Parts: sequence; C-alpha cells; structure tokens
Amino acid sequence: MRPRNAGTIVQVGSALSYRVIPLREPYCAAKFAIRGFTVSLRCERLHNAAPCG
Repeated sequence: MRPRNAGTIVQVGSALSYRVIPLREPYCAAKFAIRGFTVSLRCERLHNAAPCG
C-alpha cells in the first residue's frame, strides 16, 4: 500500500466481536482479534500521516 499510496482493507466482522455467547468462544475471539488488528492499522496510518480515503 505504501509504494502506491493506495489500497483497501476489507474487514469482515460480526456483532460477536463485542459480545460473547456460550459455546462460540473461539469464533468470538477470532472476530475480536480482527477488530483489534483493524484498529491498530488505523492508528498506524494516522501516526504515519498517510492519507486516508
């Protein structure tokens, strides 16, 4: 993304990344991890002053 100064990240999340239900803990944990990764990417982009679009 940096060399082209363009790109798109598509996140497929779920409401279960916010709320855990019984017997779905691994699924919920994976969705929470995706949400956390996306937030960290946003912070990195803001820190590096990359243009957001």
